[in-house]
Amino acid sequence: MGWFGVKKDKDGNEIQPSPREKAKKQLRNAIGATYAVAALNTVIGAIILISQVELPEEFSHLGVTTLIEGLIFGGLALWIQKKRSVFALGLALGLYLFGTLFAFIIGIQAGRPPTSGIGLRIAIIYFMGQGFDAIKQLKSAKADGESAAINSSNLDS
Repeated sequence: MGWFGVKKDKDGNEIQPSPREKAKKQLRNAIGATYAVAALNTVIGAIILISQVELPEEFSHLGVTTLIEGLIFGGLALWIQKKRSVFALGLALGLYLFGTLFAFIIGIQAGRPPTSGIGLRIAIIYFMGQGFDAIKQLKSAKADGESAAINSSNLDS
């Protein structure tokens, strides 16, 4: 295996992944991005609660809210992973987009440029977005495989 997961044969020629392998990798990336959001929110929420940071009154709920948000993203990531749920992925992406928009608005109101963490946010949105097509491809391949197995068993009888 070469750099960045590029597979090579014994002669050093690059081996192209199958569409199924590519879809699996995209789904793993989407799940990983969702788990990353969950972990970051859970850790940040816990730190705020444990450290007893003095926050302005309008942000006093931030620790609990961030912790709960992390747990929600963790549940959605698990749902996506176990059930390959397009709905769960859509909900996770929608919540993340809403949170991103909210963070930018708060940043602008506070007089900060809305560029803080934009690269990471774009990467997370990109990886989550790729998960939709990956789930559809994997479910389609599974359905095609099941129907082929059913058809071949019907021919055997």
